[in-house]
Formats: sequence, structure tokens, C-alpha cells
Amino acid sequence: HPEYTKTNYKKRAKRFGLTIEEVKAVHGKSDLPKGLESINNPEIKVLAKSFYEGYIDYPTFIKALVEAQNDIKSGIRASDFNWLLLSDIHVPFDDERLFDWVVGLAKKYGIDKIVQTGDLIDHYNLSFHDKNPNALSQIEEYNKTMKGLEKWKQAFPEMVVVKGNHSGRFDRRTAYAGLSDKFVRPIEDVYEFPVGWGKMVTEFETDEFVVGHGDDGGNIMNKVLRMQKSYVQGHYHSKTYLNFATEKLWGMQLGFIADKKSLAMEYAGKGAKHMIHSVGLLIEGNPVILTNKN
Repeated sequence: HPEYTKTNYKKRAKRFGLTIEEVKAVHGKSDLPKGLESINNPEIKVLAKSFYEGYIDYPTFIKALVEAQNDIKSGIRASDFNWLLLSDIHVPFDDERLFDWVVGLAKKYGIDKIVQTGDLIDHYNLSFHDKNPNALSQIEEYNKTMKGLEKWKQAFPEMVVVKGNHSGRFDRRTAYAGLSDKFVRPIEDVYEFPVGWGKMVTEFETDEFVVGHGDDGGNIMNKVLRMQKSYVQGHYHSKTYLNFATEKLWGMQLGFIADKKSLAMEYAGKGAKHMIHSVGLLIEGNPVILTNKN
């Protein structure tokens, strides 16, 4: 493919997240032997070598290259780990019995990675909705939240935390007060997140699945088909299910693991009894939902 100029090398390097040497290994036969030596990623090296030696054609190669690069960008191959997926904990309104259950599951299934799908913290007092007059004050709730988070920090020092609509209460109150975010500490600092939790993310993506909160609306299976990746979400406390679009594409809707009888769940009235306690597992790439009747 001699038509690829130096400029095009740069464009394609940026597009695929490769070095120029790696792109040359793909697009210039005169550069291939030297280029192949410079490729550190074994998967891309195999692809480039297969293309150079004529085992795969150009369209097949480019498709495989893009897929490989997406895997590398995420830095994670889901099937290499056992995953625990936790939704809607709503500290300080979480349930001690469910916490013990979750810790037991992590030990039982040899969990390597944990993703919390949003609404880790409730922020009841920051809500603009009507509140129970017997609710804790803002500082009382904060102190109780800090105490409640401590056991989660101790049990799971490394965890991905996805943003939920309840974490948005923090941002909305700040905006309502007319304060720039320059004058407000990040939520991760306010609650002293451990280093292993990092910063909250809107979505968490691996090579095989995506985790979001679910407050963006829409049918989870439509997301799966649109993204062509499996999808995990929470938000809807009274729903939990696992649906398959294909053998490798699925949607996992999780319930929640907060206390049904807490103030935070009063909004549901009698419907709170229909809320479902559930967590998700991915064991060697196989999705499972487990429920708890507490």
C-alpha cells in the first residue's frame, strides 16, 4: 500500500492509538520487517505478521486491528477476571446483613474486580424532594455516611465507582447555591475515597461489557444492540434480570442492596416491599445474578 504517506501514517497512528512504527508495520511493505520488530503488543504483532505474509486480507486485518486496539485501550480483558457487580448501596442506608452477604460472595467466588454501578451514597438531605421531618441533619447524615463507608473501604480497597443520579444531588446543590466547582471539593475528596477507588466515572468499559447507572433511561437491550457490547446497570430497584441478545451479548439489570425499610426508600411507599436485593457476578466471562430475600 504505497499510497500511505508519512502524513497518513500520523493520522492512522492517532486514530488507532498506535505509534507511527506500528502503523508502518501495517501499511508499508518496505517498512514491515523493521516495523514488526518495534511492535511490543503481541496481539498486534501477530495480526501485522499475518497480514504481511498474506494469511489475512486487508479488510479482515483492519477489522481485527480495531477490535484489538479497543481491547488494549480499555486495559482489561473481562474474561481474565472474576467480577462482582454491586448496584445502589445508598450509604448510610445500606443493610448490614447484605454487606456481610456481599463480602461472603467475594470470598466464595474468588473475586478479582469490583464495580459499583452507581448510587453508592444516598445524599438524602441534599435532595430537592420532600423529606421526612425526622430525618438526620446534613452533618449527621454526613458523619453516618463516613462511618458507613468505612466498612466498604476496608472490605474492598479497590473498586470502580460509577456515578449515579444520587451523586448528582451533590452537583445540583452546588449549582443551586451558585458556586463554581472551583470553590467546591470533589466528591471523592469529601468522602475520602481510597486510592484504589479513584475518581467516579460516568461509565466503565471493558473489552466485553460496559457498566452504567441506568438513569439515562431506555431499554437495556437496546443499549446492548446499539453498542454491540454487553451492558450492566442498576437504578431500578424493583427490577433484576439477565437477558441475552446472542450467546456473547447480554444485558444485566441489577436491583439494589440498601435497606428497604430506611428513610431513603420511603418514597416507594408500599412498593418498597417489591424491591429486589441482587448482585451480579461474571465468573470466567459467564454472567450470573444472585438475589437475597432480606
